[in-house]
Amino acid sequence: MSYFVQLPDPTQAAVVALVVAVFGIALRYVTLYVPWLGEFLEKYKEEWGTALGVILVNLLQQYLPGGEWAGASILSVELVVVVVGVLLTKLVFNKLGVRKFK
Repeated sequence: MSYFVQLPDPTQAAVVALVVAVFGIALRYVTLYVPWLGEFLEKYKEEWGTALGVILVNLLQQYLPGGEWAGASILSVELVVVVVGVLLTKLVFNKLGVRKFK
């Protein structure tokens, strides 16, 4: 019986992309308060975000409950990715001044 959960490739890519996006937004807020740090960190934000995303994927695959709970574990990760993605999209739309959908 294996307790290691193998996330599907699209889910892994979504987690990494989400981490890159969140890292970029967090870096943007950090550079507002520490402007001299922005020039250095902006050059490498995609690489650092990708590295953090791969680390997160590996941690998720290692520590999520496996066995008979593997399907529920994968679905819960996908749900979190979708919810955070929707919230980030809403944040970006609000920043751009897009009117709310009716």
